[in-house]
Amino acid sequence: MKRTVSILLIFLSLTVAAQHRQLPAAAIARIIGKMPAKDQPQLDSCMQQITKLGQQGITSMAMLLATYQGNSRVRLQYALSGYAAYVTTAGKETERSKAIKAYCAALKQLPRADDKLFVINQLQRFADNSAVPLLKAYLPAQQLGEAATAALAQINTPDAIVALLKALDKANSKSEISLITALGRTRYLSALDAVTLRTSSADTRVKRAAYYALAEIGNAESEPLLAAAAEKAGYHYEATGATGAYLLYIRRLADNWPVAPAITAANKLLQRCRTDDLVHVRIAALKVIADVKGADASPLLMMEADDKNTVYRAAVLEMAGRIMNAANTDQWIAKARMAKGTVKAEIITMMGNSRQRTVIPLLREALKNEEQNVRLSAIHAAAHLESGDLMPDLMIMMKTADTTEMKAIAETIQYFKGRDMSDRIATAMLQQPPFAQILLLHLLEKKMAADRAPQIRFLLKSTDPAVVQAATATLKALNISSE
Repeated sequence: MKRTVSILLIFLSLTVAAQHRQLPAAAIARIIGKMPAKDQPQLDSCMQQITKLGQQGITSMAMLLATYQGNSRVRLQYALSGYAAYVTTAGKETERSKAIKAYCAALKQLPRADDKLFVINQLQRFADNSAVPLLKAYLPAQQLGEAATAALAQINTPDAIVALLKALDKANSKSEISLITALGRTRYLSALDAVTLRTSSADTRVKRAAYYALAEIGNAESEPLLAAAAEKAGYHYEATGATGAYLLYIRRLADNWPVAPAITAANKLLQRCRTDDLVHVRIAALKVIADVKGADASPLLMMEADDKNTVYRAAVLEMAGRIMNAANTDQWIAKARMAKGTVKAEIITMMGNSRQRTVIPLLREALKNEEQNVRLSAIHAAAHLESGDLMPDLMIMMKTADTTEMKAIAETIQYFKGRDMSDRIATAMLQQPPFAQILLLHLLEKKMAADRAPQIRFLLKSTDPAVVQAATATLKALNISSE
């Protein structure tokens, strides 16, 4: 009897154990079957179910990469990458720690390089210093070294950075590039000597990576080397990337205090790159100065706004518009009054875009300018102010304007705000030439100005058939009788 009971107990325990082993597999299959999730609630539910699998269960799920193919494999990858993102959210520190251990365990056991690569890419998203010992072992690997480098750079702890620096000494040219780039992104000052050494490499790709890494590190000791390399390249963009690296270096200098070295370097580029083929370099250098000095850069921008290069002037005025404020508006108004032709028009456009109401007197003057491009710039600038202050001036101008200016005025007026705007349009419309009347009728229609019926009906008496036709159409659109 006792023997029978013992046998039954053993059988039951084996059955329970077998069922227990099947539970994670069944749960994993259900999770994978729901991926990709159709909505956020379903995704959250799947992620919570993965958490319930526990560390070993998550490892088991990741190990399925070795056997799954086709659509099932894609679904599995959705689940694993989704969980990698899930554990990075706030309050998921415990889940993240278990996931790191689970993914690392799978990484050790997966036989194929492409599966390992997928797992390393996921670890890049959420791994911490605990994954460094395993990841650094893959740095010399031909297929996995670049991914391991990126993951360690993302972890960016002292252990991870030291691992990258040590690997650089033994690296071949391909892995050397990724390691140099990674060290640059970490801005690890102790890597300065090793990276500087690579700037003399005969391999252009390595040299380029080294220049950019030095730029990212942004140490003052690198300035002479990077400046000389950019000058040697004629400040053009070429294979070594010296000019781009020097510009990046200047921007990184500007991130630190004091900012004077960055401004000095940028000013040097402004003086040396005056030809049209180097306009992109000048723009980049000027932007550093404008970003650092803010409104204090206005005097320099005013001077540069007279440049003959159209592209450069546009960039100058775009920067000026971003730092426009009440303090420097008067300076730019004075500049606009002194400027002529296209430059004057461009400054007026910039000031209109800045929406500083103190420019209204300037716009009023510009509406009477002898050059049409200046007048048009003032008309369009008025639209950005969205104010009817210039309405009387525009209506007077409209009486003698050509069709181009009439259209511009009508387009601008539609942006003016005010409860009485429809009334002002309708009243002024009666004194306008036929083409202007047609344009203003269209405006009244857009504004649904049914209360302006008397003025609209008055135009039915016009001697111009086009005006009568437009007035009739406006009345019909507003559902107003013509009588």
